[in-house]
Amino acid sequence: MLSDNTIEELIRSTIKECLTDAFSSVLRSQQAAHHAPMGASKQEVLLSRKEAATLLNVSVQTISSLVKSGKLSVVKISRRVLITRDSFVELTRNKGVTP
Repeated sequence: MLSDNTIEELIRSTIKECLTDAFSSVLRSQQAAHHAPMGASKQEVLLSRKEAATLLNVSVQTISSLVKSGKLSVVKISRRVLITRDSFVELTRNKGVTP
C-alpha cells in the first residue's frame, strides 16, 4: 500500500504534467493565431477566462470572481479580459500545484 506522501506526490506530479501540457497547447495555438515566432517566451501567454476555468476545472464565474478580488492579474484588450500566465501560475502555486 502506498503512503499518503507518495500518493500526494503522484497527484502533484500528474497535475504538473497536465498543466504543463495545457500551457504548451495554449502557447502553440496563440502563436499560430498571431503568427508569433516559435521562440516566444511563455511569459507572454495570456489566457481567456474560459481557458483558465478549464485548466482549473472551475466555472468562468469563479475565474471572474478571482479577477475581481485581485487574485488573478489581467490585461484588458478592448472588451476582452485576458489572464496573465504569471498570475495564473502564482495562484496555482498558492494552492499547492506547480505547472
